[in-house]
Amino acid sequence: MSFWNWLTGDTANISNTPILVSQMPMAAIDEIRNGRLAILKTQRLIMKQSEELHYFDPAILVVEKKHKRYVRRGGGASFQGLFGIRHYMGKGQTDVVEDEYTEQIHGILYITNKRIIFQSTTNGFDKLHTKLSAINPYSNAIELQYDTKSFRLFVPDGNVISQVVTLVT
Repeated sequence: MSFWNWLTGDTANISNTPILVSQMPMAAIDEIRNGRLAILKTQRLIMKQSEELHYFDPAILVVEKKHKRYVRRGGGASFQGLFGIRHYMGKGQTDVVEDEYTEQIHGILYITNKRIIFQSTTNGFDKLHTKLSAINPYSNAIELQYDTKSFRLFVPDGNVISQVVTLVT
């Protein structure tokens, strides 16, 4: 079952699922599947001392958002009173309506021997492996939990990422 189907509860319709193509060298993916970490190079990431890059690929961060709006309902009546003065009598109620929607943020996911980094123009994150509480891989996504905060990411192969995280921790 893919992550999108699990998230929406839809097991029949998979046309909404984004498909990402891996940018990793195939030799590096084969090394990871064989239980060895590949050491990669990039100029887009500032590495800390004794830090090595083991994985990078495009990813889509799924963020649940809520929008609150106020809807006014009511009714009333107007009538003409004495001396031609118009009077209005009304009563109404204001309801709060919350709309929930998901936003997809495109970026690049990096995994080093010390951190997991999602680089994007908005909602990027940089987390240490020591703070990782749980990891849940899917065929096309990964769910990472840090304390009470969860990150849901569409990736080319969630099982490869899970294996990289297992090897570095």
